[in-house]
Amino acid sequence: VEFRGAAAVSHENNDPDGEPSPLTTADAPLDNYGDWDGLTGGVSTPSAWTTNFADLEGLGYKYFQVRVTFTSNANLGLRPALDGLGIVWKN
Repeated sequence: VEFRGAAAVSHENNDPDGEPSPLTTADAPLDNYGDWDGLTGGVSTPSAWTTNFADLEGLGYKYFQVRVTFTSNANLGLRPALDGLGIVWKN
């Protein structure tokens, strides 16, 4: 599991009165393929990936991304599994 942060996310050419995008609200989700049939959006230059979420604390990031990598071993018949992923946020 790795994390990175970004200070800003924009959508619809930064029009604050425009329709929200999946970048700014969970009410406009991406489809099963990670696509969104809507207007464009962007993310400010993100931080480097880190395995320690605490590395992102105090750096002014309002948004974060989680990357989960699954590794399997076909020779041993091992399959990757994830029981849960929880993120606690205190504002």
